[in-house]
This record gives sequence, structure tokens and C-alpha cells, in this order.
Amino acid sequence: MSIEERFMEAIEDTEGETSMPTGYERLARRRERLQQRHNTAINDFLGRGNRMDAAIIKPRRYGELLTWALHQYMKLEG
Repeated sequence: MSIEERFMEAIEDTEGETSMPTGYERLARRRERLQQRHNTAINDFLGRGNRMDAAIIKPRRYGELLTWALHQYMKLEG
């Protein structure tokens, strides 16, 4: 049997098997889990009330204060 025939047989034998996830797939799944966990913490922090969906310009200090408060909350929640 030639090497090409053995190679083709090996490919046919493994077609039904599931392969191990690549590094990229593992990182993508990890990123999704972290993003979901962070979104949950953010939603818990902001509450269930109404939210605005419009862009506004505020002084920089308000954004920094919100960021600081959010980081403090995330530290407490782990």
C-alpha cells in the first residue's frame, strides 16, 4: 500500500471523530465566559430599571467616577 493510500485511509478513519479544540477556540470560549460574567456583574450593579440608549457627552470626571465605582463593585463581588 502506498503512502498516499495509507494517508487517505487515515483521513477516512478520523472523519467521524471530534477533534480537540484549537487554541483559538479555547480562547474564544474563555472570552465569552468572562464577558458573560462581567456583564452579569455590571447588570447587577446597574439594577433592573429603565436604561437610556442614547449618546451624550458628560464631563470626563463622571465617566471616571462610574468606572471607579464599577471596579470597586467587581472587586467586592469577586
